[in-house]
Amino acid sequence: MYLSNLKLLKQFNLLSSKDYFQIRDVIGQYLCPHQFEVLNDESLEVKLSGFSFGQVALFELSYNAPVQISFGAECQSYLFRFNLEGECKVKYDHSTYQQRPGLLTVSHPHFENRIELQAKCRNIILKIDHELINTVLYRLLGYIPQKNLIFDSGISYTSEERISILETLNYLCFAYSNIENWWQISDSFSSYLTELLLIKIPHNFSERIADKKNQLIPSYIKNAAHVIEQHYMEAISIEEVARLVKVSVRTLQKGFNTYLNQTPLSFMTSIKLDRVHQELKHTQVDQPIIDIFNAHGVRSFGHFTRLYKKRYGCTPSETVKQNKLIEIIS
Repeated sequence: MYLSNLKLLKQFNLLSSKDYFQIRDVIGQYLCPHQFEVLNDESLEVKLSGFSFGQVALFELSYNAPVQISFGAECQSYLFRFNLEGECKVKYDHSTYQQRPGLLTVSHPHFENRIELQAKCRNIILKIDHELINTVLYRLLGYIPQKNLIFDSGISYTSEERISILETLNYLCFAYSNIENWWQISDSFSSYLTELLLIKIPHNFSERIADKKNQLIPSYIKNAAHVIEQHYMEAISIEEVARLVKVSVRTLQKGFNTYLNQTPLSFMTSIKLDRVHQELKHTQVDQPIIDIFNAHGVRSFGHFTRLYKKRYGCTPSETVKQNKLIEIIS
């Protein structure tokens, strides 16, 4: 019932091949760069179909022979794997998860991932860029988390709590195939789908999101956050922020830790990271990155670059180069 429109994915054939190198390259292009090996002497055949829009993609992927796949931090997306047929074993972060039909696993961009698929294994794979995930997570939490997001794996996707995910993917296939000017609503749909995943699939921030729904943030915290957002380029001091919102420095710091789970200084750094990243995404290759840093009040370039890479998975200069590559491809 819930999968009736997922069969529409087969309309968008992307690969049907028995050639190892073609399989590796095409799967790497659509999902993420990876290595794989066939685990026995069976003849290999792989089929991939699906579509993408913005920072989201939905695929159906099947291997007729048992294979082992490995990839690491070069993957910049979360891969949500809905098993339809066959079994596989998913390993990351020193944990192993057995997957069979009806179960969901997630591959994360900040871990080394290894997947062992048995013969005739077929999965629906939802790919969401880590930047979109982080943006929606920030909105739900009200602050930019310092730890990596880690989803639970090996859980049922047909349970009452998560059947709405399957229904949404089912509708997505219908909408992409039938709605004219789909691109006009695709951004809002991507955001909705990402929020649904963050609410329905357990992860290490689930309790914080649930708590925030029942938590009233004091006005002085909201006002302080607004002051920092308005004056972060001037490297405004915590003492000045506290004076403007009429509380003590101690009260301000304690409030940020209690309600935003970070210090005022960390909040300011997060704002700088976000604003610099947004500008780098739209800058020209020949524009000096140091000028952008200076414009946003960045003083310690090396430290900021390390924080940037930790959050976005690449350096500021690599972000600019990626933008240029996208322009060339387009």
